[in-house]
Amino acid sequence: MNYTLWPFQRRILEKIGGDALILGLPTGLGKTYLAGAYLHRESSQKPIRVLFLTPSVPLGVQQALFAQRMLNLEDACFISGNIPPEKRNALRVWNAGLAVSTPQTFYNDVLSPFASSLEEARKVDDPLPMLSEALNGAGFIFPYNIVVADECQGYIGETDGYSILLAAKACGAGDPWFRR
Repeated sequence: MNYTLWPFQRRILEKIGGDALILGLPTGLGKTYLAGAYLHRESSQKPIRVLFLTPSVPLGVQQALFAQRMLNLEDACFISGNIPPEKRNALRVWNAGLAVSTPQTFYNDVLSPFASSLEEARKVDDPLPMLSEALNGAGFIFPYNIVVADECQGYIGETDGYSILLAAKACGAGDPWFRR
């Protein structure tokens, strides 16, 4: 890692644990730096694969550059809808250890075959059991251990970002026992 956290950021990092987290800090206080420090800490304990969701192309490029420069992850890449799906598939872009993408691109490439299951799951109070059964029954394995949803205030309801977070949780991403 090519940066040092402020003392208040270190205290926050020490408290991060479990299988889900929402970190709300005012703009400019280093949420991305905390996410990077968390990923650095977790990857030092075991190999991890990370999907980093961003709502826009400019922010996605910025976060991929952050991962390359500040986390020393040279193979971190931004996966864009500007590349045709067939080419993304041929390039095997979703094999990256840290993939930065818009929710729409990941959803279209990876989760769209399960659109009806995701739609049905969103209609019930506790969607995880139903979705877990549907995804696991189809042999689907969520390809990332950790999902970072940057600027995710709009991920409620029927969005692609919300579907990704549901699918990740239903498949066990983030759980201590999650294994691919």
